Amino acid sequence: MAWFSKVFAPKTPNPEPEPRPPLRFEEDPPKRVVNAPVMPEEPQRESGMPAPRIRARLDAEGRECLLMLESPLLAGNWSFFAPDRDTAFSFSPLAGALFEEGGVESVLVLGMTVLVRQSGENDRDITAFARAMGTRLRAHLASGHPAVLPEFFDIVPDGEALKTLVNQALEREINPGIASHGGEITLESVAGNTVRISMGGGCQGCAASDITLRRGVEKAIRAYAPAVGAVVDVTDHEAGRNPYYTSMP
Repeated sequence: MAWFSKVFAPKTPNPEPEPRPPLRFEEDPPKRVVNAPVMPEEPQRESGMPAPRIRARLDAEGRECLLMLESPLLAGNWSFFAPDRDTAFSFSPLAGALFEEGGVESVLVLGMTVLVRQSGENDRDITAFARAMGTRLRAHLASGHPAVLPEFFDIVPDGEALKTLVNQALEREINPGIASHGGEITLESVAGNTVRISMGGGCQGCAASDITLRRGVEKAIRAYAPAVGAVVDVTDHEAGRNPYYTSMP
């Protein structure tokens, strides 16, 4: 399919960037510390309880930051994806607060994490971006507002309906697009609105599997089922016997 061929068009490989280490907003490790400019060390709320700790992990491309808490933002298997400001402000006070900062492309809320992606036109340093997102997340938590409004869950189709929509995306769009690379993607489960898939054939263990997931699979699934939150890859990639790419093209 078109999305797959565009993603993997041959090009001169770039040197692999050094992986970025996890960052903490409150502790003080020696490198790349992000201190959310709220209060030092163990900030106290008016109730006397310490504010929740937030850690941040930055992706190697400098486009995303994963904010990690110590307690879940959403119960059970529920998740929420905001691909734009309208969705964020309609259904999620948390995502709306993050979009207000500017330069945000998307927000994914899953369990104890919030994944924020910078928009393409935003050239802000990822460390400064993560610091700003951490500050806004902390302010949201202090506000007492829900991460996602109850109205959102009222419009999510039931599990069987979501399975049908996801399988349609797999059969009509995704698997035909990766067939030429000997790949196949299977729906493993739908719980709440969180989808778990596995990759087989040339996709299992493929160096480009994460790109396949993010730029092709997720978009196709959400085109068929917009209420889907997280799309989780549960593949054992280390067991892949015949990956299409052993290194990035």
